[in-house]
Amino acid sequence: MASLSDSTWFHHLEQQRQQKRTNRQFSMALAQSIQLNLMAHDIVLAAALDQPLHLDNKEALEHWSAERLHAEGLEADHHALVRLTQQLKAQLQEKIA
Repeated sequence: MASLSDSTWFHHLEQQRQQKRTNRQFSMALAQSIQLNLMAHDIVLAAALDQPLHLDNKEALEHWSAERLHAEGLEADHHALVRLTQQLKAQLQEKIA
């Protein structure tokens, strides 16, 4: 008898959950790399990162980092962290300055 854990649907769901978890961890590392306080209410990251305005700072950074990783074909690793840190700094300086 086939079990739920053997189904393609289940494996796809688990992959999505792992990807979300990885992206959440990656975006937190990205914020830490530039000492960005995602809880600060004096900045709206969604606007600065060209994300939907209904997203809070944490969600906006998660969406932005997922988009950048995908667009550049990168895995969420140290190399990507260095590269996206530079991009994030540049984009924030451009939009906030």
